[in-house]
Amino acid sequence: MVRASITLICMSSSHVYWHIYPQDQIKSELRGNLVLVLEVPWAAGSPVIRRIVDPTGLDFPCTGAFCGVLRTDHHGIMYVGVNKSAAYDLMLADPPMLLADTSYALYNRDIIRNARNFFLIDPNRGFKAMPQHMIQLL
Repeated sequence: MVRASITLICMSSSHVYWHIYPQDQIKSELRGNLVLVLEVPWAAGSPVIRRIVDPTGLDFPCTGAFCGVLRTDHHGIMYVGVNKSAAYDLMLADPPMLLADTSYALYNRDIIRNARNFFLIDPNRGFKAMPQHMIQLL
């Protein structure tokens, strides 16, 4: 079982926040040993970066750029303790990237909303702990 005791992390920059959803907030049928990471750009102009981290190294061995350091200039959301099938199912439900959305704002918001609604028992939990500018991304 993967556990996270930290619910909100402030990275090196005062405007960058990471929110961690521990496994007990993940729907029981979607639980596993993986961590899904969504890195959300602070400024418009680039899409959400999605990483699947396997602390055990069994399903996703750490190789190349995948093992790189998480960006400190992006907000982040972690879903700790999801299973491989659920991570793939979420990616298959990705919204289309619209040509008119050159700032990726709509696309990023849809990616984040889909993940929250897909994985979490209570998708609205944790909003009060987040800064206002982070909530606007959700």
